Amino acid sequence: MKPAFGRLPLDFGAVCMPRGMSSAPKSARVGWGAATWRMRRISFVVVALGLSFSALVGVVAAPGLSAAAVVPATPTGGPYWPGWDIARAVAIAPDATVGFVLDGFGGLHGFGYAGHAPPRPPSNAPYWPGWDVARGLALRDASSGYVIDAFGGLHPFGGAPAPTVALPYHLGQDTTRGITLSPDGTGAYVVDRAGGVVRAGLGGAPAPPRLTLSAPLSVPIAADLAVLSDGSGGFVLDGFGALHHLGVPSVVPISRVPWWPGWDIARGIAVLPDRSGGFVLDGYGGLHGFALGNGAPQLNVSTFLSGLTNPWDLGFSPDGWVIYTQRPYGIFAVRSDGTGNRRLLRPSDLLVASEAGAMGLALDPNFASNRRVYVCFASRAVGHGDDVRLSRFVVNANWTGLTGRRDLMTGLPINPVGQLGRHSGCRPRFGPDGYLWIGTGDSAVGTVPQDLHSLGGKVLRIDTNGVAAPDNPFYALFADPRIYSYGHRNVQGLAFSPAHPSWHGISIEHGPGIDDEANRLVPGNFGWDPIPGYDESVPMTDLTKYPSAISAVWSSGDPTIAPSGATFLTGARWRSWRDALAVGVLKGSHLRVFLLRADGSVRASVTRLATGVRLRTPVQGPDGNLYVTTDNRPGGDVILRVKPT
Repeated sequence: MKPAFGRLPLDFGAVCMPRGMSSAPKSARVGWGAATWRMRRISFVVVALGLSFSALVGVVAAPGLSAAAVVPATPTGGPYWPGWDIARAVAIAPDATVGFVLDGFGGLHGFGYAGHAPPRPPSNAPYWPGWDVARGLALRDASSGYVIDAFGGLHPFGGAPAPTVALPYHLGQDTTRGITLSPDGTGAYVVDRAGGVVRAGLGGAPAPPRLTLSAPLSVPIAADLAVLSDGSGGFVLDGFGALHHLGVPSVVPISRVPWWPGWDIARGIAVLPDRSGGFVLDGYGGLHGFALGNGAPQLNVSTFLSGLTNPWDLGFSPDGWVIYTQRPYGIFAVRSDGTGNRRLLRPSDLLVASEAGAMGLALDPNFASNRRVYVCFASRAVGHGDDVRLSRFVVNANWTGLTGRRDLMTGLPINPVGQLGRHSGCRPRFGPDGYLWIGTGDSAVGTVPQDLHSLGGKVLRIDTNGVAAPDNPFYALFADPRIYSYGHRNVQGLAFSPAHPSWHGISIEHGPGIDDEANRLVPGNFGWDPIPGYDESVPMTDLTKYPSAISAVWSSGDPTIAPSGATFLTGARWRSWRDALAVGVLKGSHLRVFLLRADGSVRASVTRLATGVRLRTPVQGPDGNLYVTTDNRPGGDVILRVKPT
């Protein structure tokens, strides 16, 4: 289908034409229209005055820009068409020696980088003289790669393999905007004008990992995209020059990035393979360098303590000790330098069965003066029957034992039939309000989550004596006043964000066959109601049965990953992960880091420490490092120390 052309208001002549135009007669050139070239009226003023376009528009500096940032040198020998909006994409070869600018007709114009001479353009690349339909360019090397057209057609050249599965094709719809390859070159990412990203494997390979845009574009003017060489994420460039995070990029701009607010003139982006910087291409062929750095931290992982069995939770005292639980064996302590490991107490009534045993703990905010610690554990207390309970202890002065036990909450349900101890919870954490919050499990009993007399399948909120917080929500006459929220399945993690005091925090919850969840800590019904019996085919958040149920801010979908303990990362050493939520993952065997928006919703997540080891609980220590418990095998578990660099 031939595009409809209008008239150009000016003819700048063959000297500024891209490949294919200079050979056309003037009469034909005059017929090519402004719609095709997307010329802006200011362009003609700029050319007439002999000014550069960038002299009339600004660049925006993002927070945290470095005065010492090294912006990459401008490539040599590249094309430039002042006043003609015909440049469409830019790509740099994986060896970072050469690259090409793509014009709208498919012409490839080589440039050199780092002292290298410009390359000759490949002879077998697609070319549509006079038709402005080329949109994106990706290179496998200096002589092969892909051009994508405005409709989504993918055109390999130089022996590049075809896609494993055909990409979406929209004949006559000028919607496709850019293409980039996955780090290993076996897959491609394609962006459309609205910012939608699709993936495709190449040459029989599967599609590359999904990368999610941090937030929808407010104006649908995506221009191109780039993925970093480490696969952590990348950027979608919009027509104004703004960069939008794709996934969680390990580096971010640390110098000024060209920005033309209101002028849809940015066309392409390329990032150097070493992730030190990149270039934004404007519609006239101008390349504008920017520096990258200060992104996600590198993680240095070592073993803090070994020879453990199911370490469930841990906390740090102000006098230099780490207190932790081992599910089968009770409560332990070790100095912060890893010496002096000893057991403080194995409660005589400790019940160990499947998921139950010594579980979560929390140190009192006033531990320096009262030496109190709060521990969740399953109990087989004489005369009370089996339950899960929260008890308060006092650590003696020389860290050799616990005394002064006081059971603050008893009667949290434990599975009475089938698998004893299933869905026992139990995670306590102090909130910024000074109250103790406890996430509990539903004991795999269908009626428990919605039962306002039961403490199972709930988030509870109490003071340090076990009394309900006076401002807890009122749900019903005779409802237990300690209940803050209900309709939960098996709460595994609680964490509070010091950066966002306007909302309490996040809970982490196991789903059934689908939909593990992260939820905001707000009052209400979260919609889990697996009746009759214990029907795990019902939705985690049943909006049909409970239209006002509170939806999750994140859900795993299918398959589940079994997220567990959680903590917010604080301190400048965590770089772009500062204030992110770190979650230990059991079944998925990794650390999941969630980047949150100001309202607590999840904008992106990234996977780290995917070494096949089940991770139970991450807690940040006073040294700023992250300490993570594993949950693999008896005697083979450890507490990891993760240092950000």
